[in-house]
Amino acid sequence: MSLATLLTEFSFDLETIDLMSSLGRTSKQLVNEMSQLSFNNNLVDFTQNDRRRLNSVLLRLQIYAEQKLDETTVRTHLKSLNNDNVNNLLNYIYSLYSTDTLELEVNDSDPIADMEEPSESNRFDTFFQECVEQTTESTDIVKSSEFYSSFSNWWNNLYDNEIPDKKELKSYLNDKLGKSTKNTWNKVCLTV
Repeated sequence: MSLATLLTEFSFDLETIDLMSSLGRTSKQLVNEMSQLSFNNNLVDFTQNDRRRLNSVLLRLQIYAEQKLDETTVRTHLKSLNNDNVNNLLNYIYSLYSTDTLELEVNDSDPIADMEEPSESNRFDTFFQECVEQTTESTDIVKSSEFYSSFSNWWNNLYDNEIPDKKELKSYLNDKLGKSTKNTWNKVCLTV
């Protein structure tokens, strides 16, 4: 799915949030209702409380879509913001399909059979988006073993293939959260 298509879908979801908000939904109600679309609390908060930055990032993403930039390049360009909300937005937009690897082809026999599964790195992103929350509290600490246990349970509920190695998850988390200290990360908690 192209970035342009993903942005169109996100814009529709954003309009839905605005519509519900105009009807008087509270932030808690928005989170509950939008969780069905894989929006987490941080993403709903970003759409409600930092609209200027959100609009700026969406405009930049539209430009990147016109340039047909791949996900890695997009993330590199936006990394300078060093903003958890922007990272959360990118994780949401890219969570289901990577624009680098997924192209749907029309096949009269069985179109579903030709659909590629998301890459493991995108599955790590999806796990992170659904099951991990970054906080500001240095007392919120998660051990590597706790991450892997939670990830394994999440993986087994969704996929039939073998769970990625613990080292792969640790490498992903080091990239995402910074290098672990004694196999722990702080200012983070598991939500499941």
